[in-house]
Amino acid sequence: MKCPNCGKEMTSALEFRGFYHWEDEEMYYYKTTIDKCPSCNIEYEYKKGKWTIPDDLLPTEKQLNTVRFIMNRLPNLSCELLTKRQCWSFINKNLSLARKVRTGWTTEEWLEARGYDESMFY
Repeated sequence: MKCPNCGKEMTSALEFRGFYHWEDEEMYYYKTTIDKCPSCNIEYEYKKGKWTIPDDLLPTEKQLNTVRFIMNRLPNLSCELLTKRQCWSFINKNLSLARKVRTGWTTEEWLEARGYDESMFY
């Protein structure tokens, strides 16, 4: 598997992960395969299907808002963006196209469609 941040091949290892069972107050372990990027410290756990991303690689709130804007304007796009680098690339590729998409009526068009005139408001 390739790292979502740097694109390098991730190393695979078999590990035992623990979890606490509250009913009998015991710690239990399960065997799972973990892929880990040696340079970015990003992990993927196959059993849970979960990515573990370091805090410094997580996208900023501004990036997430921009990605949501693009996804709302261009609904045919679907992707899972995990890191700052992925968001940056996605935004640079699609933001100009999303800005061109017209999503609603302007105020003047809305008033005209309902038969209102500017003179009614002054």
